[in-house]
Amino acid sequence: MFASTLEDEMTIDWLCHSSVFQRCIEWLHANSTQYPAGITKLEGDQFFVNVHGYETKHRTNCRWESHRRTVDLQYCISGSERIDWTNERFDKGTSDYDEQSDFELWNARETDFSSFELTPRRFVIFFSGEPHRPMVLHPASKSIHKLVFKIDMELLAQ
Repeated sequence: MFASTLEDEMTIDWLCHSSVFQRCIEWLHANSTQYPAGITKLEGDQFFVNVHGYETKHRTNCRWESHRRTVDLQYCISGSERIDWTNERFDKGTSDYDEQSDFELWNARETDFSSFELTPRRFVIFFSGEPHRPMVLHPASKSIHKLVFKIDMELLAQ
């Protein structure tokens, strides 16, 4: 897990050493006045962005998820949420792995975790295999409007 803001120039410079992260940052800047709702394919199924929103919930009603082959770069447009993160690996998922969407849900259990506050202009990156629990209620807002870049791990090597 890695988190920062668009205003952190050193971090942005470092991220832009990766061409795919550079494309994410450029897309954010180019669309900053009007992010198009829904999915925009940037490089087919290997690299796309999904602009969406939802109501956040109490932590006990949120579920752990992870991805096997993709990286998430999640950016807050407005509102806020907490996203829990852990480096522990869970034993058994609550559902079969969905290969098409690269999505896996995990049984909730007591575990050590960190909580990140995703607020406007902040972003967080979750790498493959990192369990995270989005949608957690933040005291500043009951909803969030955000975008998620889905990046195939193969693109990070380019």
